[in-house]
Amino acid sequence: MPASSSQPPRSPADASTLDRALDYLRAGISVIPIKCDGSKSPALRSWKSFQSRCATEDQVRVWFSVAVERGVAIVCGAISQLEVLDFDQPEYFDQWRDLIVAADPTALKHVAIIETPRGTFSRHCYIRRVKPAPSQKLAQRWTLHAEGLEAQRGRAAPARETCIETRGEGGYVVAPGSPPASHSSGRTYRHVAGPTIEQVRAEPPLSDAHYELCLNTARALSPIVDPPRDRSRRSRTTLGARRPGDEFNRRATWSDILSTHGWTLAHGDGVAYSTWTRPGKAGRGTSATTGRCSSEQSGDLLYVFSTNAAPFEAGCAYSKFTAFALLEHGGDFKAAARALRSIGYGERVCDSAQPHLAAGDAPRPGANSADGPANDDKRPVVPICAGEMPSVAEKAEELLRAASSSVPVIYQRLGGLVRVVRIEQSVKGRVSFEAGANVIRAVDEHYLMDQLARVARFVRFAADGAPIACHPPRELAYAIQSHAGAWKFPLLSGIVEAPQLFDDGRVLATPGYDSTSGLLLDMRGVEFVPIPHRPSKDDAHRALELLERELLGGFPFLNVHDRSAAAAMLLTAVGRSAFGQGPAFGVDAPNRSCGKSTLLAIPSVLATGRRPTLIDPGTSAEEADKRILTVLIEGHRHVCFDNLNSAAVLDVPAIAKALTEPTFTGRVLGKSETMTIPTTGVTWSYGGINLDPRGDTVSRSVLIRLDLQVEQPWRHAWRTPDPVAVALERRGELLPAALTVLKAFMIADRPRQAVKPFRFGEWSGLVQHALVWLDRPDPLSRLEELESNDPEIQPLIAIMDLWWEAIGARAVTVADVLLRARLSPELTSALHDVAAGPDGQPDARRLGKYLSRFARRIVGGKLFVRAGNSGTRARWVLQPAVSAGSAVGLLPSQGITLEGVDADGEFDLRKADCENCSNCGPLVRECGDGGTHTAHEPAVTLASPGRAIAAAQLEPREHDGGAA
Repeated sequence: MPASSSQPPRSPADASTLDRALDYLRAGISVIPIKCDGSKSPALRSWKSFQSRCATEDQVRVWFSVAVERGVAIVCGAISQLEVLDFDQPEYFDQWRDLIVAADPTALKHVAIIETPRGTFSRHCYIRRVKPAPSQKLAQRWTLHAEGLEAQRGRAAPARETCIETRGEGGYVVAPGSPPASHSSGRTYRHVAGPTIEQVRAEPPLSDAHYELCLNTARALSPIVDPPRDRSRRSRTTLGARRPGDEFNRRATWSDILSTHGWTLAHGDGVAYSTWTRPGKAGRGTSATTGRCSSEQSGDLLYVFSTNAAPFEAGCAYSKFTAFALLEHGGDFKAAARALRSIGYGERVCDSAQPHLAAGDAPRPGANSADGPANDDKRPVVPICAGEMPSVAEKAEELLRAASSSVPVIYQRLGGLVRVVRIEQSVKGRVSFEAGANVIRAVDEHYLMDQLARVARFVRFAADGAPIACHPPRELAYAIQSHAGAWKFPLLSGIVEAPQLFDDGRVLATPGYDSTSGLLLDMRGVEFVPIPHRPSKDDAHRALELLERELLGGFPFLNVHDRSAAAAMLLTAVGRSAFGQGPAFGVDAPNRSCGKSTLLAIPSVLATGRRPTLIDPGTSAEEADKRILTVLIEGHRHVCFDNLNSAAVLDVPAIAKALTEPTFTGRVLGKSETMTIPTTGVTWSYGGINLDPRGDTVSRSVLIRLDLQVEQPWRHAWRTPDPVAVALERRGELLPAALTVLKAFMIADRPRQAVKPFRFGEWSGLVQHALVWLDRPDPLSRLEELESNDPEIQPLIAIMDLWWEAIGARAVTVADVLLRARLSPELTSALHDVAAGPDGQPDARRLGKYLSRFARRIVGGKLFVRAGNSGTRARWVLQPAVSAGSAVGLLPSQGITLEGVDADGEFDLRKADCENCSNCGPLVRECGDGGTHTAHEPAVTLASPGRAIAAAQLEPREHDGGAA
């Protein structure tokens, strides 16, 4: 009926709804009006005729021009060529979309996505189909309602709740443009992604492959399913006996059955809820699911969607035994049973009264009940439903945290979940430690599942809605592990077994987890004497004397400096939490049985009650890298390289990084992955016979020398009690004494002492200065001796001395040096020691690398400096260092010039002014005149732009045009 001119004018809202309705109509979409009372029911006596024809514009104007507010609905089906996927539960849409995009990123290109008022992520997805299917429910879940109690069972009756459904032939949906009153929430429908609804109607229909992908993915998210045909083989055995097929259903996994026949796992782990792709299917579509439906006799079923997955039929559910018989024996169930019996199935007897329980589980009273704990079981019930994994994982994590709030059992460390494990047996090998060690181990999914089962009862729902007790699913453990960065578990930085002193003077003496430092204190039942709140210097003197008398009195130290270094090692081990990086401590003796291992054990025994963790550095840098990372991952705080034959094995980058850097990055032993882990809190030590630290080890360690000065030290009898036994027996007294020394120094405001600077500033400012403050010799007094005796430096000193005699301060190439060395057997021998080639003679390439390694390093008052290039060859000059106050410099007698130096302070041969030759060549050159000439050598580049440049000249030499 046309609109009457006597009708009142429309409001702006009515006009907006009318305009949207007309837009839909002009796009070929059938629309109807709905009531604005929250019921979403049609505002027509009958709307069936509009399922086969579209209304006229006049009819639409009449519907939306009345005074009563109305909403607009789109009629789905063939008339509009539209089908809508309706997501009623918010959490399902995101999962569905992610699975679709992962399978085919273009699948949703022509889908309009509308936000509905039902929830934050409730959605309508409009797709164009020429002949849409009738409306159908794709995903449902069980929900418990308090009303409708089943008196005979005494629990709430489960009800089905639709999660995802389609609106196709015979259905309609409320469309954007409807006023807020169209929905009970008072909110509007709005377009959020993809093309508009009108654009979807104008685009080509969705392909069959994309349509199948959208519907099958939605079905795969359903926690329950009603398979129209159950093709699983039914068991007819009596209680207490199982046939091979029954046991196979219980023990086998779907991965074992399907993977060997070309099925691929699309999502999941093949044990809990998983989706599968049939053989030969292109892309990552979903063809079937496992873990989504089950039967009482056969348990977990395979539910098939695909119509092209022979020998399976679409819409059917199959048990593991049935699937095995179809795939392996062409559907001959007797042959399949015989094959299974031949490999051991069917010989075990299980109690079938509790089919939902795995083998070995003892049935608990009320285990099948979901209405709460049975008897005295106070654990909360956690229902497992597909599509609710995020919320279930959050709840499970909170239960784990609440159950271990006083003494945590799960921590987070370096982006992973860890736990503390006490090793009750000693471990021998490349990394060795005594029994009773507390180590840090990663939390795997098995441990998580065990802890979850201790804090909650988990239930699933059968097809008829009956709750069934189950184990925590592995996918739940995976979900919790994936929450790195958002965990609420406490942070663990290390495990300590004695009171700790921190750099602010705070003392940790209460057993348990300390949230401030992240340390877990486990004192293992030892009672430690309280540390004075404000100890004086006299208290520190008495405490240090106690340590020296009881623990260091019987050792044959070479001198008093070594004894002070040993005291520094004790203070370092027990006060490790009070500073960042510290030096390693080495113990050296000229023979066996001089007390090296005993002295190295005392600091660890004081701090942990055990000898240190022993580590073999290996024969390569890669082995050292992996072993060091292993001890750091496990949280060992006292690590010793003992019984070394040479200190050269310590001069590798991995050990240097571990001693110096606050973090260590290395390759995990047995895995193709790297990890970065802090080194803070670790005390390093090493011991051996006649060790000569070299290279980086010299400045990174404190060496202690022992010497009994007898021919057979193993026959020497100790005059004092075993210091390791004393340290172990009197830990409760001796460790607080060591902490008293350090705390007294802190209370005195850490007075600075007259000692030379050391690379480990925090350690020096506490331990080294505290000992000197207490009138002990400097524990680093031997450092200069070690530096001068460094085996790595001795050849360099010899080369510098012979180089200076033969060449002086001239800039020369490596070839020039080797040529000049022919006239000096001593120089040839020195170069041979560091750069010998395959032929036994000094090699130019190796000599160049050697000079580059030690470039600008001052040794014996001289240093090598690179002085530009001669063609493609580097030129080197040996020059004296200046006096204190400058890193490098020149002799006062040398001339200064900046000629030939570019803006970066580097020498450029093209800018050099040479009187006789256009190109300054080697030290010995051939000239065409056969006579004598003087050539200016290129200027010498110093450390940075602006520093002085030395111009050294070659002395006039006579030659006859041949080699000198």
